[in-house]
Amino acid sequence: MHVVSCLRVMSLFFVLAVSLGASSCKERKSEIELVILHTNDVHSRFDAGSAGHDDNIFRLGGLARLKTLIDQQRAKHPNTLLVDGGDWSEGGIFYTVDAGRNILRLMDQIGYDAAVMGNHDFLNGPVEVARRVADAKTRVKVVAANKDLSLLSSAEQKEINKYVPDYAIFKVGDLRVAVIGVTTVATEYQSFFEPGKIKDYKAATAAVAKKIHDQKLADIQIVLSHNHTSDNINIAKTVPYIQAVISGHDHNVTPKPIEVQNAGLPVYVVEAGEWGKFLGKLTFAIDVKKRSIKLKKYELIPVVEKTPEHLGIKNMIAAEMRKVISRFGYDVFNDEVGNCEDEMPIQRKSPTALATILAESYRESAQTDVGVEQSDLIGTGLPKGRLTSRALFDVVPYIFSPIAGRQFPQEGRSWTVHRLTLTGTELFTLLNIAATAPTLGLPIGWIAVTGARLEYAPSDQWSALKGAQILNRETASYEDLNFDGTYTLALSDGVLRALKIIDVPISKVENTGVETWRALHRSVQTRGSVLPEDYSPEGIYVATDGDLGLLRHNVQFEKNPRGYSIYVRVTNTGLTATTPMKLRVLKQNKPNDPVNAGEASAYVVLRKDIPIPALDPGATTVLQLEWSKNVYSGATPFRFYLDGKDALSRNNSLSVNIHVP
Repeated sequence: MHVVSCLRVMSLFFVLAVSLGASSCKERKSEIELVILHTNDVHSRFDAGSAGHDDNIFRLGGLARLKTLIDQQRAKHPNTLLVDGGDWSEGGIFYTVDAGRNILRLMDQIGYDAAVMGNHDFLNGPVEVARRVADAKTRVKVVAANKDLSLLSSAEQKEINKYVPDYAIFKVGDLRVAVIGVTTVATEYQSFFEPGKIKDYKAATAAVAKKIHDQKLADIQIVLSHNHTSDNINIAKTVPYIQAVISGHDHNVTPKPIEVQNAGLPVYVVEAGEWGKFLGKLTFAIDVKKRSIKLKKYELIPVVEKTPEHLGIKNMIAAEMRKVISRFGYDVFNDEVGNCEDEMPIQRKSPTALATILAESYRESAQTDVGVEQSDLIGTGLPKGRLTSRALFDVVPYIFSPIAGRQFPQEGRSWTVHRLTLTGTELFTLLNIAATAPTLGLPIGWIAVTGARLEYAPSDQWSALKGAQILNRETASYEDLNFDGTYTLALSDGVLRALKIIDVPISKVENTGVETWRALHRSVQTRGSVLPEDYSPEGIYVATDGDLGLLRHNVQFEKNPRGYSIYVRVTNTGLTATTPMKLRVLKQNKPNDPVNAGEASAYVVLRKDIPIPALDPGATTVLQLEWSKNVYSGATPFRFYLDGKDALSRNNSLSVNIHVP
């Protein structure tokens, strides 16, 4: 009777293990703490990489440091679960050794309990994912509920479901925690999962959550979803019986959880950036008497440079580095291919020299008339200073196609450069897509073009391209595109796949076999020194209206006795004069604050409404301002905004990070 009376007062959210508990209900604590630690989008970034440059100005990351922080948290909180929001494998040079088995072994030693299968994890199909998990002999449960395996053999279905189940249940202290996986549903990734299919995430997740609830399999349910934040918010609002959705895919940093209501109860959506730079921490308080689960606290813990490295994980990473060196045949981590004179960071949605240098390297490698690249397909930026082979590989680190019958990826390739042979009409159609995409508001990055000059009308969405000139490689002069002529164009696997998805007609495609990163490597090695301004997108896209834009290499910080002078060069790249505009400059109020670096509320105005005069076509002005107050050592992010009537607003904002010694 004593045990029965205890069960009657227990929360419907959990069942205590009687054999391990106290001898009476009064002796049990009414509130139990559960800590869920989380990461996402590690992409096989075992170390901090090029820490300190614009893409990692706060010098964060490194799995050996992450392990130290996790161990510290587990020591403080006995009831702890560690999970990952997906894309743990492909996306870094360490993946080239064994296609992600090594990151699973590292995650096992770090102490991960579960991870969702993200799109970069299933790029070689569902069977390959299961084999990697099996080969790694890891205790990490890789989960994904919204997979359709009906077209696979029964043996393959059994193997995949064994190593990639829909969900997993974990015993954490006296609690049973259910972790449901939701893999990426975006259309552009469906073909990679063939012959499997990705199902609707909401229906699949709801079915699993209901099963767990109805069968009383767990006391609390969380979802690991590798989808866009908007999709994950939708899951939080609509899937019953869940308490949190841990996100991946967008690489977002959430200093505060996104709280939504579901059946009158709060559900929280969180995400911890990328590359192991942050460790997220959800602390739930579960009240036995009130039968409630509430979020007690949430925080993001930055994996800072001063964090001691865990020796065991450090040694494992060193062993993987040796394997990478053996695979490539030379020390890719410490060689010197060339030098970059200034930062060339990722800028997803605006013109960037980084995408342009890639497009040009493809054009040179394939000996084509035109080269293109899309900025969302870039892995990381180029740091200032010495460029190693590893730094160049990580700019385009994508591998997805094993060679049939051979061990992958030792004899496989990363993305390669393709050569398209097109009529003038076909080329004009493709260039029109490049020019139109920004004005249509399509959810893609900036499309860089080299070997061409494009005149476009931003306000004319469906026929943006008004004229095109193509560089004659023999005369080195630009000539009007001949619609009846024949041209060649170089692009990567990523862009080619995008064109196939939107069903663009292409007459002839040839795979050059040259890996995209090796094309970049050859270009940098040939030049020796790389200048961002040599790859400026200015003058490539020419608007019919006046057009000002902010480019990273046109913003310079120069130290002076009082602090720094900031110079911003602005050029009218349009065909008509601009009207007077204004520049506004903000800086992060608190330096060395990586957690809030993306939050608008963390910035203060350094200078407001700096006047920009009307500029004739091709005219340039340089704006100067001083940063002399609150100059602290370390990292400080800045934001620059152009305000006024302009042809295209997409290039009127810019983030720049500066590190003060």
